[in-house]
Parts: sequence; structure tokens; C-alpha cells
Amino acid sequence: MTIKDDKFTMPSANVEVKAIFEKDTSGGGGGYNPPVTYYTLRFETGGGSDIPSVQGTYNTYIDLTKYVPTWRGHTFIGWYSERSLMNKVSGVYLTKDMTVYAGWRVDENPGTGANPFTDVSEKDWFYGDVMFVYENGLMLGTSKTLFSPYGTATRGMMATILWRMEGSPAPKGKNSFTDVEAGKWYADAITWTAENGIFAGYGKDKFGPDDPITREQLAAIFYRYADYKGYDLTVKGNLDKFKDADKITDYAKTAMQWAVGSSLVKGKSGNLLDPQGTATRAEIAAMLHRFIEKYELVQGKAPGGLMGWIDPKRLQIPKTGDSSVLGLWGISLCTSLAGCLALTTWQIRRRREEEALQIIEK
Repeated sequence: MTIKDDKFTMPSANVEVKAIFEKDTSGGGGGYNPPVTYYTLRFETGGGSDIPSVQGTYNTYIDLTKYVPTWRGHTFIGWYSERSLMNKVSGVYLTKDMTVYAGWRVDENPGTGANPFTDVSEKDWFYGDVMFVYENGLMLGTSKTLFSPYGTATRGMMATILWRMEGSPAPKGKNSFTDVEAGKWYADAITWTAENGIFAGYGKDKFGPDDPITREQLAAIFYRYADYKGYDLTVKGNLDKFKDADKITDYAKTAMQWAVGSSLVKGKSGNLLDPQGTATRAEIAAMLHRFIEKYELVQGKAPGGLMGWIDPKRLQIPKTGDSSVLGLWGISLCTSLAGCLALTTWQIRRRREEEALQIIEK
């Protein structure tokens, strides 16, 4: 074999050619660095405080004991690899995008009765409602010392509250709203509430997750939620006693009649409903409290296996179209009753204390 002047002369017989490579340590270009794939671990807290997702490369070990959510009135018992809460895990190796699920136990004596909010006083009409939703983990403060009772809540927040009340069930379908980003804290809640007819979007593809909620929208949301749970919607309140009843949008009239007749919505001073006014956090807390007490809901294991609010008086099959829910729901109901008893006793005692204080409701 001959190489001369950078030219190769083919030999007349077979030859063996060996390639020899040397590592380029100059730091220059020309080398190939394969892309690194990152996987995401998501934490589904099922009613507890949010835990940000973490990322890592293939086979990265994540120690789950470092991630502890909180939920007032509950004790965190660990992370599980499945939504059914059957396989408890203390750590995972990232081999794909994964989700772990929080397990909870209802405390026997939820809440201490202490009010941490400087902007909520016992003299306020909403005091009992705010303390109820706070002590039961339905709503949190806007800070450690503020509840912001006159502030607003968004549609995304309200969808998340109702979704968590049902045990944070997994949506059956995919998100169809272009303004709801996948992976956002409210994404599953919005998808689930929309596919179950509890929330309606704007047009075909908009939801408005950051939009505030009007009082008539709030009535319509609770009306649809009651329908989802299978409750009687025939009760109708008299709207004529309110001076601004003509301001109610047509779509919300039936819902507002039901909400007034069910004592979930009460008028403002001057015999006004203010249907187009923005619902405040205090008003949302009041409706949540009234709804739970009206239907005597208690905390227990929801059909999906996570903690939610259930009706111990009836075997309620949510309108999901999935008949397999029946068996799981029945088992979940039975296993929840013991834990619910202490909570129900506490709620009754709490209501009597509020009545003794003669809290003024609006």
C-alpha cells in the first residue's frame, strides 16, 4: 500500500488496515455531545400544599422523604406510586416521567380553634365560614397572617377546590382549553370539572383560569356540582324580593333560584343580589361551608382512593359513566366511617360554639 502526496494507491493483494484515533484535548469543535434526556417527577398532594415538580436524568434517585406536604386537619402518611394508594414508596429512580401520590389520615381533632388571620375577626359575618374552610384545608390564607376575605378567587382556584373535594380524581379525557397549560397546578382540576359539566368554558377552547368569578357564576358552579353529586335541584327561591333580580343573566336564573332557595346565596344590604359583582373569598368560603353542612358531607376516602368529602347517608355514584366505581365507592365508604365519626362530632361542637357566639351571617 502506497500513500504519496496525499494520494492512495490500491495494493494488488488483500491488506489489513487499522484506524488509530487520538482524543482531542484542545477543547475545539468537531466533537459530538449526545443530548441529555431529563425526566420529571410530579407530586399529587390530593388536597395538601403543592410540591414543585423535580427533574433528573435517567436513573436519578429521588429521596421522597425530603418532600413533605401539609394539610390542616390531616397527617401526611407517605408517598405512593399509584393513585389507589396501595404501594408505598420512600424513593424512586427516574426512568420515565412519573407521578407520586400523597396519602393522608384525618386528624381526630382537626384545628385548634386559633385564628391566625389578622384580617378576620369574630365580629365579621364570615368568621365561622373562614375558620371552617381553613381548618378543613379547603382554602388557605394568602399569607401566614392574611386570608384576604374581600379579595377575589380565580376560576382555576375554584375548580381546584371542588376537584379536591372529590378526592382529586384523574381526568378521563385530555384538556381541550388552549389557555390551560399542561402541567399547571390547576390543569387536571379544570379538565375534570369541565368533562363532568361542573365548569363551562368560554366558547369552544377558552377557560379563563385566571379570571375572577361573579356571584351568578358561583351559583351556577355550585348548581352543577350538586347536579353532578345527584342532589335534588327542584327547590326554587323567590328572586322577586331582590331589587336587581333583572340583572341575572338568563343562563344563571335557574341556578340562582336554587342557590337562594337552598340558602347557599344570601342577599346583600339593600335587598340586592349583585349577580354581576365579583365573588369575594369570604363569600366563596360561606358557600362552601353552607353546601357541606346542607348535605352533611364529611371527610373520607373518595372513589379514587384519596381523601375527599363524602355523603355517609347515601351510596352516591358520581356521573362519570364508569360502573366500576360502584364497588370501590362502597368499600371506600365503609372504611371511611370510623375516621369520619370524630370529625363529625367536632363539627357539631363547632357549630354549637358558633351559635353561642351569635355570629352574624350575611
